[in-house]
Amino acid sequence: MVPNQIIQKVIQIGYLNSTATAFTVQNKSVTKQFLVTAKHVFDSCEAKEFFIEVNKSTTWDKHKVRVHFVETSDIAVLELLDVHYITKAYDVPLNFEGIYFSQDVYFLGFPFGLSMPSANMSNDGLPFPLVKKACLSALHLENKPNLMLLDGINNKGFPGGPVCFKSVTTNNFEICGVISGFLPDEKGNNSGLIAAYRIDEVRKIIDNL
Repeated sequence: MVPNQIIQKVIQIGYLNSTATAFTVQNKSVTKQFLVTAKHVFDSCEAKEFFIEVNKSTTWDKHKVRVHFVETSDIAVLELLDVHYITKAYDVPLNFEGIYFSQDVYFLGFPFGLSMPSANMSNDGLPFPLVKKACLSALHLENKPNLMLLDGINNKGFPGGPVCFKSVTTNNFEICGVISGFLPDEKGNNSGLIAAYRIDEVRKIIDNL
């Protein structure tokens, strides 16, 4: 069961005419949050600073961000410029250690814009994401050490969401990756394999800001 500490870090963002999933992480001193999402969401953007919107159920709040791309992965880190926090500051490890090939993992997001309303549950007005389960099919591929494959069905809206797992080392849930999208079959259809990128580089970017 995915704990609230992860569920409540996941938000729906809007950029131009599209939406995606993102999740919050803190710096070491816990003085500031950053958003992690998929880099391809900003393919059309040439600016380093711009505005995104965050779904607050009844409104979309606008926030200015500065983007930092992970060069070798489909991951973007958004530095918040006008607020310090968007979600509660849960300290969830960003870690790829303690995960095993063929282990069950979970991924969270807002497929097709769907969400669970937060009425009667405290989430600061933020809607709750949907949760799906997958199997870790590959830890990495040849010449693509940052790419892992999941056996599951990715839907539009999940990219940018976190991949989490229960560590066999600590027995706690940790975040190990970021959803990128599905791998197409020879006809371009969803093959049932999900591409996700390892979280390692995110911590390095945040700790250097």
